[in-house]
Amino acid sequence: MSTFKKNKLSVLGIAIFACLFVLAACANDGDSTGEASDRDELIIGFSGNPAQMDPHVANDVPSRQISVHIFETLLVRDENQNLHPGLATHWEQIEDNVWQFTIREGVTFHNGLPLTAYDVEFSINRVAASPILSPIFGMFDADLIEVIDDHTINIGTTEPFAPMLMHLAHHAAAILSVETVGDTPTNETTWDELVGTGPYTVDVWNLDDRIVLERFDDFHGDAPNMRTLEFQIITNAQARTVALEAGDVDVIINVVPTDVAGLTENDNINLFNTPSTGIEFVGMNFNHEYLGIREVRQAINYALDTETIVYVSTEGTMNLLTTYLAPTAFGFSPEMEAHPHDLERARELMDEAGVEGFEIEILINGESPIRATSAGIVQNQLQEIGITATIRTLEWGAYLEARDENDFDMYIGGWSNPSGDADNGLVSILFTDLGDIRINSAELDAMLMEGRRALIEEERLAIYHDVLEYLHEAAPFALLQNTAHFTATRANIGGLVVMPSNVQFYGDLYFIDED
Repeated sequence: MSTFKKNKLSVLGIAIFACLFVLAACANDGDSTGEASDRDELIIGFSGNPAQMDPHVANDVPSRQISVHIFETLLVRDENQNLHPGLATHWEQIEDNVWQFTIREGVTFHNGLPLTAYDVEFSINRVAASPILSPIFGMFDADLIEVIDDHTINIGTTEPFAPMLMHLAHHAAAILSVETVGDTPTNETTWDELVGTGPYTVDVWNLDDRIVLERFDDFHGDAPNMRTLEFQIITNAQARTVALEAGDVDVIINVVPTDVAGLTENDNINLFNTPSTGIEFVGMNFNHEYLGIREVRQAINYALDTETIVYVSTEGTMNLLTTYLAPTAFGFSPEMEAHPHDLERARELMDEAGVEGFEIEILINGESPIRATSAGIVQNQLQEIGITATIRTLEWGAYLEARDENDFDMYIGGWSNPSGDADNGLVSILFTDLGDIRINSAELDAMLMEGRRALIEEERLAIYHDVLEYLHEAAPFALLQNTAHFTATRANIGGLVVMPSNVQFYGDLYFIDED
């Protein structure tokens, strides 16, 4: 029986971390032993249904984890957040708010149509108009998106937009065919219309069961190793682990902390832990009668022993956040500190707010045992300041819908920050009428817009430091952990590179010949 001690990792936890970091280093270096075999069918144990098939309205991780194999973007990021050519082979800034891109020649969509700059123009305008993705792409200016010739395009923004290139590498900036999609609304597109230029096409799309992707033989780049990728939807985390150990699947994602030790000790399994740009938090609805009061939100921050919550819910495998950006994200400030656990101060703030206590509901998604554990601890700790909480559990799609519709009091959730930039990390969840907590602060909006416009890195960092200080006082979230991505494979698989966004390409994995 293990004993929990605050502020200390157990000997087992330290040993696990040591193993994980060694394994992760090996994976990212691409080192492996043995010859690659001819096996070309990979089965991935997948944690949940993608919420959308259309990349221009999909803003959840499961959707992006599928779409990265089907669609391509102008630019791509590696595991170190460095930019590389994608469908654009060259780019240069020609004005403060305009970049020119050279589009790769000889690229065809899955239906045989050639890629041109007109498809890029259509796609950028379409994603910029997306109500879900406008926080990321809303600054693109249709009047400044100009096709020069079939393989040259200028892309401009309403104002200077410092994170523009990083955002163009976001999976939501996928390039679709203007001729195929046309005016079809984003909520009505079918796979006949949603053709990409990526190395895989959709063969089977059965939600709650499996999604099968098949290699596209006319792909313009190097052919991926795997002929087919089968994503088996296994929402129960322990069931995914059992399937991997039994050899029924080759890879599983989102390994839960309770399975880390066992998988680490299994000689037939490789376990990978990758630093993440994601954050996990307790979000508070500003439209709530009491959560809209700053002193109440601050009181909740002081009342929650987040260090204990994170340690228990992740079994010591993840680190407590100190601010609203992960340490791996641009804009992170090491000077920031989270609210300490201080019940006396929490009760003082409740008195200042004139609130004696109230009832709330905590929303979570049922696929996450970490969130279920966290919610239970939050529920108990809130009683210390007179707040009675109940837990409402929904499946992933309904959970996202409830958040989008502002149908919650508090929720436990996260943001993966796929661009790795403070702009994507903060605007998407905190800007007026965009974030689901509805903070709606003109002062915060102004600072976030200033951060977008500043083209000098030092100026941007200073702006985001001010933003993080503002958020510390506004307390829209109670900060939990910097999420870590635990991915596991059978030991006879090589080539895995886990991305900070947890959106990785599985086509280049390979089986190691064990003969």
